[in-house]
Amino acid sequence: MRLTDLVSGANLDLFATVSMGIFLLVFTGVVVRVLTMSKRNTHDAANLPLDDGTTPRHPVKERRHG
Repeated sequence: MRLTDLVSGANLDLFATVSMGIFLLVFTGVVVRVLTMSKRNTHDAANLPLDDGTTPRHPVKERRHG
């Protein structure tokens, strides 16, 4: 028996179906989480790359845009 005979009869389409299902579940979860985030969480997440844990000597008041 050759390797091509084994692979062709192995019903590998199940792996593609399962992986597509997992992808759709994760993608849907990420979209729902992003759409339901509060403005506060979005602001905090946007500032994470710049936040080094220190406080400035002269804190600047943030401007709120409409």
